[in-house]
Amino acid sequence: MAYSKTTWKDAPDSSTPINATNLNKIEKGLVDAHTAMDKIVTIPATANEGDILKFKGGKWVAEAP
Repeated sequence: MAYSKTTWKDAPDSSTPINATNLNKIEKGLVDAHTAMDKIVTIPATANEGDILKFKGGKWVAEAP
């Protein structure tokens, strides 16, 4: 399911409250986005912690910062 963007409104408008339901929606969207990326991005075996991943020549490559 695609993420449904919330158009937030400032107080005193109460149509977009900051509550558990809306915060959990944001959290779920983040988890879903990361899960989707994990399915399509394979980190190169040569990658080290702190490396920057770049898409070059149709594949992901790790580069030192």
